[in-house]
Amino acid sequence: MFKIKNFAELHKFLDNNKYDEANKILIHNREKFYMHPEYLFLMARYLKINKKYYQAIDCLHAALQHNNDLNFLNSKNYEKTTDELVKNIMLLILELSKFIKNQTLIVETEDALKNLDNWKFTQKLDLLMPGVKRNK
Repeated sequence: MFKIKNFAELHKFLDNNKYDEANKILIHNREKFYMHPEYLFLMARYLKINKKYYQAIDCLHAALQHNNDLNFLNSKNYEKTTDELVKNIMLLILELSKFIKNQTLIVETEDALKNLDNWKFTQKLDLLMPGVKRNK
């Protein structure tokens, strides 16, 4: 699912409740990858653990925005992430939407997962979350 080896290890730490180790890897990789879709997904998982649901959703939204922008990815020397990870990003948005009881976001996310259309979903998120702006 991850193209960056450190991120697979970080994912395992999060799965195994080793949050201090996960945080160390996040900190170590922040400067180089802070806008990378894989990094943003993992940061969102870490934020979820700390009950920072809205910040986690913002990270996931940015991850989808960045992943859908090939010019942005090329400018940062990042690769587009896997379809599996995109699906996991959307599933985590759904989970977090349920935590915050945002019915609109729940419906939109379920629809996007059913139709496998993350581009359209990202555009809807841009409208639903106008405070999240990305400088290219």
